[in-house]
Amino acid sequence: MNRIIKGLNCVSSTNKALSIFWLIAISLSIIGIAFAATPNPGHDFTAIGGGAVQGDLFYGSAADTISALAKSTSATRYLSNTGASNNPAWAQVDLTNGVTGILPTANGGTGMAFFTVSGPASTAKTFTFPNANATVLTDNAAVTVAQGGTGLTASVSDAVLVGDSTSAYTARTLPASCAGTTAKLLYDSTTNLFSCGTDQTGSSGTANQYNQSTVAQGAGFATDTYLTGSSIAIPASSLKVGTRYHLIFNVSKTAAGTATPTLNVRFGTNGTTADTARCAITFTAQTAATDTGTFEVWTTFRTVGSGTSAVLQCVGQRRHQLTTTGLGNNIAQTVTVTSGGFDSTVANSIIGVSVNGGTSAAWTVQLVQAELTNLQ
Repeated sequence: MNRIIKGLNCVSSTNKALSIFWLIAISLSIIGIAFAATPNPGHDFTAIGGGAVQGDLFYGSAADTISALAKSTSATRYLSNTGASNNPAWAQVDLTNGVTGILPTANGGTGMAFFTVSGPASTAKTFTFPNANATVLTDNAAVTVAQGGTGLTASVSDAVLVGDSTSAYTARTLPASCAGTTAKLLYDSTTNLFSCGTDQTGSSGTANQYNQSTVAQGAGFATDTYLTGSSIAIPASSLKVGTRYHLIFNVSKTAAGTATPTLNVRFGTNGTTADTARCAITFTAQTAATDTGTFEVWTTFRTVGSGTSAVLQCVGQRRHQLTTTGLGNNIAQTVTVTSGGFDSTVANSIIGVSVNGGTSAAWTVQLVQAELTNLQ
């Protein structure tokens, strides 16, 4: 019995010791949990240091530190790393930063990486494009006729535009004679040539050239004087065999002057007495009597061309009031002259007449009319 009692006492002492050990261990564990630096992952956000509301986002703001990003109440915001120390923050999409790739045309882009647009400096402007594939007009090339342009890359001074096809225009330079304020621009649809004059008549679309004087000339003409209103500028490449020049003018003379009058048909580029006389039409001498009359010149191009190919046939006629005195010793006189050969292809050529009444002549001219017809 004593042995049994002693054995029981021994077991009881051991159990007591174990119980005390476990009690101490549990107490230490509780103390460790209470003072731990790292929260127990098993706890919710409220239990470990804060509260959360609807829409908040959690993020690590520092080592082993969880913070809440409050929801944005602005319309349509996106999460970015623009917060302090690159923390998450709400922001709008920045198209100048943080995007990549090429926006396709279906999404409002260009579908290409090499297309830029510059616009107004201030307020927005509206540009309406056609609902079709089209070529955008630029300053890199000429605007074609199909695009509403001319097809020309530069302008031409003193020229008009003539459509010569569906793809371009041609700039045709105006003749020098168009410089006159009373000149009219004439166009021959047969030759596609421009000329200047005061009217446009004739068969087969021929552009006839005219000139005249509207003021009195003289008294004068004692020396060779170019008759104002007699000159006609010849359109380029318009002369042909059969082209005609005609001039009529009146004369009133005093008793002074008894020399032989001469009319010189001149062809050159000056429109002055500096041009060469191709036909010199000389009439019989005058007499010392006052008289009035008319002179008329008809000229035909027998041939045309370069070198000495061109030849004029000229006829001059004088008619006056007195029968055997005054402007001549007969009531009418006709003189025929054939020119020598000359070059009729010189650009900007002019045909006209100079009048020489001779020494002491005191002629006054009131009317001058000139015309160049049958051009090609």
